[in-house]
Amino acid sequence: MKYWLTVLGLISAIEETNEGGVSTSRFNSEQIEFHCHNRILSALSDKLYDIYQNITGSKKLLKTLENEYEIDDAGCHCTAAVSINTPATLAFLLYQPREAKKKMSQEQPRRPEAIKYGDLFQVSDELSSKPIAPQDAATMQAAENIVLGETKMGGAAAVMQSAADVNERRGAVGHYDMTNIVREQGATISEADVGGYRIITESVSGQVVGQYGLPRDVKMRHPAAALDPEAITVGEALEAAALSAGDKPIDESDAAAIQAAEIRATGLGHVVPGGVGAEAQSAATYNIRTTMDEQKTKLGDVLADASEKLADDKPVTREDAEGVINAEIRNKPDLATYPGGVSDTMAAAARLNQE
Repeated sequence: MKYWLTVLGLISAIEETNEGGVSTSRFNSEQIEFHCHNRILSALSDKLYDIYQNITGSKKLLKTLENEYEIDDAGCHCTAAVSINTPATLAFLLYQPREAKKKMSQEQPRRPEAIKYGDLFQVSDELSSKPIAPQDAATMQAAENIVLGETKMGGAAAVMQSAADVNERRGAVGHYDMTNIVREQGATISEADVGGYRIITESVSGQVVGQYGLPRDVKMRHPAAALDPEAITVGEALEAAALSAGDKPIDESDAAAIQAAEIRATGLGHVVPGGVGAEAQSAATYNIRTTMDEQKTKLGDVLADASEKLADDKPVTREDAEGVINAEIRNKPDLATYPGGVSDTMAAAARLNQE
């Protein structure tokens, strides 16, 4: 403040000057006092102005402010950072109560703490520092549904989903966020037959996040190879859904069911780029951003010629139907399949094939 008043030529109102008795100011002493007093008041916020406006005398006013807020010639420490032409900003910096200024200096905006991969899994490198995002968990769930036919209780997908839910509630991630590593390198499940058990290994970016053993599945009463050559195929079941629920806008649950059906039909273990599963996912993503139902992509638009879009096809089995059902309900809040939708037509096809 004193530096500011010195620059304005008003310092003599509050301090003795050493100028040999010759004044260099264009104002007389009364004018200097008037301008100095009002300059100090003008630097105060409205609230502080109301408190201190009745104190007469520039010297007394400045001394009162310095004593009240424990500031000693504060202007000398601030003018390098604050323009002297911004009195409101200067007042904000100079005349804050000590406790408030201390709190302001200590409080820094912090991003909510997120649960990271390294907190739950024995992973390293960049992955360990990444927050677990909702779409990371969804990717692992889809992989488990494809390989296991369900999301395993206590498996990697369940653990990731729990962590992602916490992170989303904390505001650390968004509902549609996906870690770049998962987007680029994916989440995978592999299995090996050891001593009659399926050893399941779940990985993210090539790093193991879960491993456990499962008994070998009991064989079906009618294995797929023994089904009637006229049995209903996965492609035909998908086309049936296009007829029974063709006007339904595709959502995430439909896309998950179609992807699970495609993977079981082809036996490739992954969604085929440009295939019916990828088309369904693109439609679901588009529909999220589209408000009017008539402009959304429907099941019939994608599944009308599903048999032609599949890289391979096979008769529908009970296991196929169960896997598709699990994929659909895992992506629906009410855990229910859509009447006449993909899961329903797959289940009907499996029943007919087993008769």
